[in-house]
Amino acid sequence: MKNLLSTNLNNFKPYNPESGPDSNLNLKNETLVRMNANESPYPVPKPVLDQAFKSIQSTPVNFYPDTNSTELRRAIGEYLHFPMEQILVGNGSDEMIDVLIKTFVAAGDAVVSHDPTFSMYQIFTEIIGGKYYGIASATDDDFAINVKGLIEAANKVRAKAVFLCTPNNPTGLTISKEEVLRVLKETEAMVVIDEAYREFSDQDFLSLLNASHPRLIILRTFSKAHGLAGVRGGYLLGSPEAVSYLQQVKPPYNINVLTQKILTAYLAYIQTPEGTALIKERIGEIRCQRNLLYSALRRLPGCSPYSGAGNFISFSVRNSQDRKNSGTAFHRIAETLDQQLLKEGFQIKKFIYKAVPYYRISMGKPEENQKIIEKLQNIFDD
Repeated sequence: MKNLLSTNLNNFKPYNPESGPDSNLNLKNETLVRMNANESPYPVPKPVLDQAFKSIQSTPVNFYPDTNSTELRRAIGEYLHFPMEQILVGNGSDEMIDVLIKTFVAAGDAVVSHDPTFSMYQIFTEIIGGKYYGIASATDDDFAINVKGLIEAANKVRAKAVFLCTPNNPTGLTISKEEVLRVLKETEAMVVIDEAYREFSDQDFLSLLNASHPRLIILRTFSKAHGLAGVRGGYLLGSPEAVSYLQQVKPPYNINVLTQKILTAYLAYIQTPEGTALIKERIGEIRCQRNLLYSALRRLPGCSPYSGAGNFISFSVRNSQDRKNSGTAFHRIAETLDQQLLKEGFQIKKFIYKAVPYYRISMGKPEENQKIIEKLQNIFDD
């Protein structure tokens, strides 16, 4: 069967959302604290589920769902004060990335982004036989997005699309409006801003979506700040022309009835005084906890965290003269920190960049964050 595979998959490396050792290592699933996938630690508000299930009871599920997700797109448009005709929805922003690449990128075409960033830009590009270029930061350690390098690379390879993730996953770093405008002005590619973590920052690029920038696309999701990762809902915003092309490629009936009803109910709820206050409180708490974790990591000898704007903190572990037991002990922490924390009941994300291990911790509830800080302190003090 292998000989029948697409040649695009010859050296293909699939995305593994559960990276690292077995998440069930000596643990029951209910005892494992998931801090590896940038999910929200808070449950969906009960009024949302009550309203969604009430709506579903009167919906004939023996028929296909609305292929255009009209009710949901209208709700998103009303929430953002943005034309629903310029909105497309999908199973998470992942599907929107897939549709974008299938629409504008053919085999042999180039896609450019910064490195490191969300893996799915590269994966979807390589699946269709495109060429992906990840542009490193100007210096090895700061992870700053290299806008000059992005523009030069995009023009050199005649990129069809440039992806800008801000706040960036996995670093949490951001790119400014001025830099986005520069990419738009100095390249001819579709420019895609992935705003999956926008609620945790002070950024908002919606004002750039106007007639002057028809090649601009914005991606958003309900999976992070809104706590609906299990529902799988994301959307894109773009010019009428761009969305018309994307609509032709989007699979029919891609959003099931349950997802459409839950997301519509959620959008109605967060515009009520109760819902607005709740989501604001939750986002504020996560931002506060993020800052507390960053400060705690800075106090650990050899730990170098990055001050990001997402719902997570990334860091590396480097040798330090402050450590009593450097050498072997340091290497053990740097290489196996995720495994050590997993044994303590905490699952975090490990990623490798330029042969150096880095770690990313998603924010949990305050008590979970405090416990993982204590576990980290114990590990670094040993």
